[in-house]
Amino acid sequence: MIGKKLEQHIRKEERILFNKIQELLIDNELEILKNKIEYTRQDYLKSCATKST
Repeated sequence: MIGKKLEQHIRKEERILFNKIQELLIDNELEILKNKIEYTRQDYLKSCATKST
Protein backbone atom coordinates (compact mmCIF):
# COMPACT_ATOMS: atom_id res chain seq x y z
CA MET A 1 0.00 0.00 0.00
CA ILE A 2 2.74 2.51 0.85
CA GLY A 3 4.52 1.55 -2.37
CA LYS A 4 1.42 2.41 -4.37
CA LYS A 5 1.09 5.80 -2.63
CA LEU A 6 4.75 6.58 -3.27
CA GLU A 7 4.42 5.64 -6.93
CA GLN A 8 1.33 7.87 -7.27
CA HIS A 9 3.20 10.78 -5.69
CA ILE A 10 6.18 10.34 -8.00
CA ARG A 11 3.94 10.14 -11.07
CA LYS A 12 2.16 13.32 -9.96
CA GLU A 13 5.50 15.10 -9.74
CA GLU A 14 6.41 13.89 -13.21
CA ARG A 15 3.11 15.02 -14.69
CA ILE A 16 2.63 18.31 -12.92
CA LEU A 17 5.70 19.65 -11.17
CA PHE A 18 8.34 18.85 -13.79
CA ASN A 19 6.15 20.09 -16.64
CA LYS A 20 5.52 23.35 -14.78
CA ILE A 21 9.25 23.81 -14.18
CA GLN A 22 9.88 23.36 -17.90
CA GLU A 23 7.20 25.92 -18.71
CA LEU A 24 8.57 28.54 -16.33
CA LEU A 25 12.32 28.25 -16.80
CA ILE A 26 14.30 29.22 -19.86
CA ASP A 27 16.80 26.78 -21.37
CA ASN A 28 19.76 28.31 -19.55
CA GLU A 29 18.00 28.04 -16.19
CA LEU A 30 17.04 24.42 -16.90
CA GLU A 31 20.67 23.63 -17.68
CA ILE A 32 21.83 25.24 -14.42
CA LEU A 33 19.21 23.28 -12.49
CA LYS A 34 20.23 20.05 -14.21
CA ASN A 35 23.89 20.63 -13.33
CA LYS A 36 23.07 21.35 -9.69
CA ILE A 37 20.96 18.20 -9.42
CA GLU A 38 23.69 16.08 -11.01
CA TYR A 39 26.36 17.56 -8.73
CA THR A 40 24.22 16.97 -5.63
CA ARG A 41 23.43 13.43 -6.73
CA GLN A 42 27.11 12.60 -7.26
CA ASP A 43 27.95 13.97 -3.83
CA TYR A 44 25.12 11.96 -2.28
CA LEU A 45 26.21 8.74 -3.99
CA LYS A 46 29.78 9.23 -2.77
CA SER A 47 28.45 9.78 0.73
CA CYS A 48 26.41 6.58 0.59
CA ALA A 49 29.40 4.58 -0.62
CA THR A 50 31.53 5.66 2.33
CA LYS A 51 28.81 4.82 4.86
CA SER A 52 28.54 1.14 3.94
CA THR A 53 29.78 -1.31 6.56
